[in-house]
Amino acid sequence: PCTAVTDGQGKGSCYKSLAVSALTASGGDFAGPARACAAAEAAYRFICYAAMGNQVPLGATAATIGTACAAAGDYLPTCVYGALRFQTSQDGDLATGVAHCADPAIGIDRATCLRAIGSGLVGLVAGPTEVERACTAALTSPSDRALCLGGATGTKE
Repeated sequence: PCTAVTDGQGKGSCYKSLAVSALTASGGDFAGPARACAAAEAAYRFICYAAMGNQVPLGATAATIGTACAAAGDYLPTCVYGALRFQTSQDGDLATGVAHCADPAIGIDRATCLRAIGSGLVGLVAGPTEVERACTAALTSPSDRALCLGGATGTKE
C-alpha cells in the first residue's frame, strides 16, 4: 500500500509503519519486517530498516540487537543504527550505547555506532552545546566525542 502514497502524503511514514506492522504480523519475528523492507521501494528501504531497528526492545543487549537486525542482511548497519538511535532517544543514556559500541556483537563499526547514539540526542537537548556536554561526559577519547557530536549535528567529524 505504501507505493500508492506520495512523498507529500507521507510515504516515509508509511514505510516506518510497514516495519511495525510486519513485526506484529510475524509474531515478533524480525524476519517479517526484513522481508517487508526488502520488498519496499529502493529509495525507502533505509527508512524501513531503520524503523525495524526501532522495534528492538529498549534495554536490549548488543547481542540481542545484532541478532534481531541480522535478519536485515545487507541493511544490518541501518537496523542497528535505528535501534541505537531509538534507545538513546528514549532514555538519553549514552553509557548504555557506548557499552554497546564496545561489544563486537553489535555488528557495526565503532564510528557508525557512536554516530547512532549521538543522533539519538536530537530532540532531547536544546542544542550543540548540550550535545557536546553529553558526549564529553560519556566518552573520554576526543575522536569518539567528535563522532558522537557528528551523529547529533549531521557532520562527519
